[in-house]
Amino acid sequence: MEKYNIEISYDNFADNPISEYNTDIKYICQSNRYDLGNGTETDLELLKEAFNEAENFEQFRTIFKRKIEKYYSKKVIYIDFLRKYEHSSVKIYAGIPKGDSFDSSVIGFCIVFNDNKTLYRKKQAIKEAYIYEELERYTKFLNGEVFNFSITNDNGELIEGGGNVFNIEDIARYASPYIGSIDDIYKYLNY
Repeated sequence: MEKYNIEISYDNFADNPISEYNTDIKYICQSNRYDLGNGTETDLELLKEAFNEAENFEQFRTIFKRKIEKYYSKKVIYIDFLRKYEHSSVKIYAGIPKGDSFDSSVIGFCIVFNDNKTLYRKKQAIKEAYIYEELERYTKFLNGEVFNFSITNDNGELIEGGGNVFNIEDIARYASPYIGSIDDIYKYLNY
């Protein structure tokens, strides 16, 4: 039986999963420290206007939704706050601010318009799960947790490889024809 080696390294040239992929969801974020989301300059101006007009979070959401619908001439079918948690790393997530907001702040909104074919007729929980997964990938990208991998045989010939991979389980799926069980990947890893 032929032996294989799997090498995993950090992908220093990974694609931004929000701004470089064709996502149908708008992530409009304001941050003084990071270039976040896929919003336009106009989106950010509308965000600032809504913030200045609002007296609380619910008004902020309502005013911004109205402004963004008017600007794009589309109906918003989902809108939620985007939050940034920053301590030793950065995490971007959706949700209403609750409890202690130490190291956490509202930075904008995620928005789904009625022309989104993927999510238009889906239930709220499915929309939230889809957004959660996109934001998990985005968080990994922001923290540099994106990988390249290569699978070589004992002669050093490249069998399979790739980049923009966000977790070991995905690499294991690519490697499973060469290593057997996905659970066996850890026996083959060379860091």
